[in-house]
Order: sequence, then C-alpha cells, then structure tokens
Amino acid sequence: MKKYRKKDIPPEIQAHFGKTLQAITRTADGHWLAAGFAECGVWEPETGELHAYPWVDFARGTYRGESAQLRLTFIDEHREPLSFTAVPDEAAPFIAAMLERIDDSIVYQEFAELAAGQTVSAQMRRKADGTLFAQVPWESARSAEDRAILAALEHSVKEAVGV
Repeated sequence: MKKYRKKDIPPEIQAHFGKTLQAITRTADGHWLAAGFAECGVWEPETGELHAYPWVDFARGTYRGESAQLRLTFIDEHREPLSFTAVPDEAAPFIAAMLERIDDSIVYQEFAELAAGQTVSAQMRRKADGTLFAQVPWESARSAEDRAILAALEHSVKEAVGV
C-alpha cells in the first residue's frame, strides 16, 4: 500500500480536511478521493477543484476488485453515482474508510413496498455532529397511497430509535 507524502496531496484537500483526513487515494484517471470523518472529497485534476459530499448523502459504496471499479451511489436516485477506476494497490485504506463512514451513518433502516410494487427503504441517519434525521425517499411517491406508505415508514423508523 502506498503512503502519500504531504507534498503529493493536492493543497485543496489538505486545506479542507486538515486533521480530519482518514484516508486518501488516487484514481487511474488522476482524481484524488479523500475520506474524512464527515464527508467524502473528490478532487478534479482538470479544474483543481475539490467537491465535498456528506457521507449521509450516499446510500452505498461498492468496490469491485476484479475491475477496480469504485462506485458511490447517492440516496437521491436522480443524482448520477460517482464512479472511478481505482489504483488497486493504493485504494484499500480509502475503500475501508468509505464503507465504514457510510455504514456508520445508518442507524436504523426499514423497507416497504409502494403501491406499484417498488421496494423502498427509509433510514435513520447520523450526521457527523451526532444528530439523527430520517431519510425517506419522498421522490418515489407517485400517488396518495404511496405518500401514506412513506409517512407510515417514516413514523416507524423514527419510533424505532426514539425520535
């Protein structure tokens, strides 16, 4: 596994994350991915810009070792997932931190079936500051019946954790 020297890491990442940086890796196309306690950072080599995404915005992170494909899928199904080709011998610390941070933000989860048969999940998530909030896929509601199902699902996940 590669240990990066401070001078090799883009200064935007260093300035943004500081001591909260848990893991970092480069991708095959030159992006830098940073895992901090509260968020994931993606540094764009073309622009030199850093984009930060709170971990609670992600439904899941996956890594396919055989193809070195790393994918971060947003809760909001209308947002395009972030996809990268990792440098396999450099990515392990970032992947471990990514999976831990996404999993750690999910406190409780329940599933329900909407009127048309679509399965959805609602979750109680923990922000970096420790506050809990319900994450319900309201954009999936196509009818009054769906909204009633989602309202019941939200009530259930809140009740399960005492909120």
